[in-house]
Amino acid sequence: MSFSKNFRQILKIKDFRIVNLFHNSMKINGPIQERIEIKLKSKLDPLNLNVHNESSMHNVPKNSETHFRVVIVSEKFDGLNSLQRHRKVVEILREEFPNIHALAIEAYTPIQWEMDLNGKSDCRSPRCLGGSKSKK
Repeated sequence: MSFSKNFRQILKIKDFRIVNLFHNSMKINGPIQERIEIKLKSKLDPLNLNVHNESSMHNVPKNSETHFRVVIVSEKFDGLNSLQRHRKVVEILREEFPNIHALAIEAYTPIQWEMDLNGKSDCRSPRCLGGSKSKK
């Protein structure tokens, strides 16, 4: 890979990190979401981290913190396959599992994020059909 192509990739990652930090500073998170973010930031030094509380999509009380989606990009995932990256995230968050019901993980290397996804995650959680929201 050429120097200029590498440099452009680094600039994209850095620009995305700045935008993401600004975006994340604008939202109010609950205590469980905060702990998830703090643990992942401290252990994986992510270039991008988005922890989304998807509990409102499910049959749970208002303001619950039971269902989360984590999108994380870290150089510490280099050389690891998808299962190994997921295990790394799960191990870091193990203490939180008694508090959460569901955790969707999208864990990428910087190259995967830039080359394969162009800095966008297309994965979305399906609508919840459980509890009182299901058609009977």
